Amino acid sequence: PAAVAAGGGGGGGSTAHAGTPAHAALFGSEAAPPPWIEQGFEFSAAPESRCGLLQGKNGPCGVLAAVNAELLAQKGCPPPSAAATEADLRAALAAILWRCASADAPAGAKEQEVVLARWEGAVGGPIVTESFAADGAASVAANLAPLMPALRQKGGVVLLCYACVLTRGVEAVRADVALDNGSGPLIAGPHALCGTELMTLLMAGRGRGNGRAH
Repeated sequence: PAAVAAGGGGGGGSTAHAGTPAHAALFGSEAAPPPWIEQGFEFSAAPESRCGLLQGKNGPCGVLAAVNAELLAQKGCPPPSAAATEADLRAALAAILWRCASADAPAGAKEQEVVLARWEGAVGGPIVTESFAADGAASVAANLAPLMPALRQKGGVVLLCYACVLTRGVEAVRADVALDNGSGPLIAGPHALCGTELMTLLMAGRGRGNGRAH
């Protein structure tokens, strides 16, 4: 895959902080707040909720809920005590990214570009992205494998959000939001909560404010 810096599409900027188009689409002019930077994808160790994802602080609950829902759906909606593996998590993340890549794909199109994000150094600092052509969720999952340690640790939720926005395309996300008279950013308010647009981007591949549009 080609490595590029995070910006408006697959590249164009230099850091994950305020000022880059991808960051502005997610957080506006604010830096990613601590509850987001500290959140990864970690399963519960409690026997009664082993397939549930843990949340540290208020804020990124919507992303965790969307990923957990995808994971449980793929596993056939097991009881909360069912064990979940890293492979299950990777398949769920891959399905979400593939929806972002293929939402507007022409009929018969076989490959779509997917963009993955990783921290260049410390969590919360600059990110580097890698783009590749995928022909389905399985190929996305294969490319995700080396990034799973970073996704499961602190900052993993932010990396997924960057990947979804960059895979869909910043301008496409902005156009999605505008269709329902929204203005962004996708994460906003005093508690930095997920907007409806971010939830529909994760669940349907398009950042619409009107859930019925899908």
